[in-house]
Amino acid sequence: MMDFQKGMIWCGVFFSALSVRAQSIQFGGDVDFFLQTGPQSVETAPGSRQLPGRIFDARINRFILNWASLQATLKKESLQTQIEIAGGEALDGLTPNLAGPGGDPGRFITQATLTYAPSGWRGASLSAGKFFTPLGFETVKAKDNWQYSRSLGFNYAIPFWHQGVTLGVPLWPERLKMNLSVVNGWDGRIAADNNQHFSAILSVNATPNTDFTVNLNVMTGPESAADSVRDVQELNVSYRLNEDWSFAVDGMTGTQTNAVADDRARWSSLAFYARLLVAETWALSARLEEFDDSDQGFALSGGLGGAGLKQKITAATLASRWDLGEGLETRLELRQDRSDSDAFFRDAQGEKASTQASATWALLHRF
Repeated sequence: MMDFQKGMIWCGVFFSALSVRAQSIQFGGDVDFFLQTGPQSVETAPGSRQLPGRIFDARINRFILNWASLQATLKKESLQTQIEIAGGEALDGLTPNLAGPGGDPGRFITQATLTYAPSGWRGASLSAGKFFTPLGFETVKAKDNWQYSRSLGFNYAIPFWHQGVTLGVPLWPERLKMNLSVVNGWDGRIAADNNQHFSAILSVNATPNTDFTVNLNVMTGPESAADSVRDVQELNVSYRLNEDWSFAVDGMTGTQTNAVADDRARWSSLAFYARLLVAETWALSARLEEFDDSDQGFALSGGLGGAGLKQKITAATLASRWDLGEGLETRLELRQDRSDSDAFFRDAQGEKASTQASATWALLHRF
């Protein structure tokens, strides 16, 4: 709690200082509040129960302030500065609140970037700072996703954020762009890094037209004290069929050398999405996914740190979103996860189970 209070104090000081130049600064923010329930969960501490396989929305039977952020963007002719300060339960998913050398003193600064793009560079840009990962169809913030909960692939197959530099180059103006990033590693906490090497991310974004988007991301770099290499390839495609129907697919594969007893670990994820705009203020969406961690159990139950439970999990999610106006929306979501092992989930009595169900209500506001 003290860390959160300190973060909010610094937030107030920061935005008060910026107010003197408010004419040239754009401000915004968002709030994410949810309540979730389900017949199954795991007790992590007295009075606290969580759903396995969930990171940003794990707790049940509690009202949760999941995310509250303020953003400021300063734009000049060739320079853009963007800073976001946030608090809430979701921060523990991004950066665990650890004491000592494993902690992150900048955990409340969720994004802070400087982007330099002079007119003579013909659309190219150079960015430096802390930023959310470009990998994945989904994002860290629920407000930007079709469903409230994140997929297993987003939670376990890819990183969430980075610290580093990015060179952006337009290969075909407004149609094809390439970004090359050099970052500290999987997630950007310097204190938690276990080697002195950088990782590289190549991102290619293609938009043949306003209804069709293809994103290819490749990340590689040493991710252990023994410098074993972790590679991730991710491809997502989205298509808007008409004003009502939209579809997307997201596939990911990952490997790490010498991950388990000098053997390679592999994991993969495939998710399909569909969204229907029923009315101007009402949308329905569905997600069907499979996460394959049957090789070594390294990604999901192993936490990308060692061997774990070998399994495949399929998950089906149905979501409904209502736009209440003025940036306010509410969501309802039903989700069912099923593993081919009975050792990952728990039933209502705390015994081993192969399935897990949840229902979620959320209230989100952007301003």
